[in-house]
Amino acid sequence: MELRHLRYFLAVAEESSFTRAARRLHVSQPALSQQIRAAEKLIGTPLFHRDMPGVRLTAAGEALLEPAGDALAVVADGVRAARAAARADGRAVLRVGLPWAEVMGELTQPILATYAKAYPDTQLLFSSLDPAGLYNGLRDNTIDIALARLPLDPEFCAWTPLFEDRRVAAVGTGNPFFDAEYVEIEDIVDMPIPDVVFKSPAPELYSYWTLEAERGARARISGNPVSSTIEVSYALVHEPDLVIIGPETIRRFPALPQSFLRFAVIADARPNRAVVARRRTDDRPAVLRFCEVAAAVARHLGPVLLPRGTTLCVPSGDSSAEVLPASDRLKFTT
Repeated sequence: MELRHLRYFLAVAEESSFTRAARRLHVSQPALSQQIRAAEKLIGTPLFHRDMPGVRLTAAGEALLEPAGDALAVVADGVRAARAAARADGRAVLRVGLPWAEVMGELTQPILATYAKAYPDTQLLFSSLDPAGLYNGLRDNTIDIALARLPLDPEFCAWTPLFEDRRVAAVGTGNPFFDAEYVEIEDIVDMPIPDVVFKSPAPELYSYWTLEAERGARARISGNPVSSTIEVSYALVHEPDLVIIGPETIRRFPALPQSFLRFAVIADARPNRAVVARRRTDDRPAVLRFCEVAAAVARHLGPVLLPRGTTLCVPSGDSSAEVLPASDRLKFTT
């Protein structure tokens, strides 16, 4: 069971309502219900009586209530202790969420290397996360920085745009568009998608990348559940009717079986934007400096490292100059 399950369980228990708990957690009610059902499946018994007009704890839920609160408190104490130890050691700590595939393209390593050299007193802790993990990580305070793709939750996240590129349709051998350089949305909108399983709910993100608005309905899912980029790629190879949408950078991801996959540009889909994101309320100097370094790297190295067809959209400067380094202080590292 994940900490998120416990946090969601406690919210429903304390609010006696899925609706109020979802509002408090800033998630959709279906996503919250899905996570509670997942927790109940793991435990093997219902945690709530779902009576109208509210919900009540079952005996199992009552038994879980105090240990769940204790577990979250222990984790919070551990995080505080780790941060205190880092401060005592004279080093700030930034938790950086990195995408599970190269969706930031060729800028990821230069951003990290440049920041590490410019600010050696800040310790970077990395987490490799799926798209939903990045989407939820900032909101849930499990990461401080995310190198991510839009959409993100604008209520909780602030971001600096770096570049945008086209969206592509990834297909495997045997797909009718395997040899196509370009497709349009109507060409692929009726094709099923792999059953990609994220570790946490992010319905807005899922809707965007499955073209749900363009389909007018949820995408049809086919095949066994997959939970990594490699598993997705092999699902495309073995089921030729499948399609999955991603940013154009994935066609340069070296771990994918490139000879068995093709990436057709979706000509009438809006480009997608790569960003460096933070919590909207987090204005610590180390966080703002990371965002400025990422922007500076994109400005200086983007024209060299990113392929033709990529559009830089990084702002020219930052209003928080008093806590940010001068650009000429940075030694850009590729």
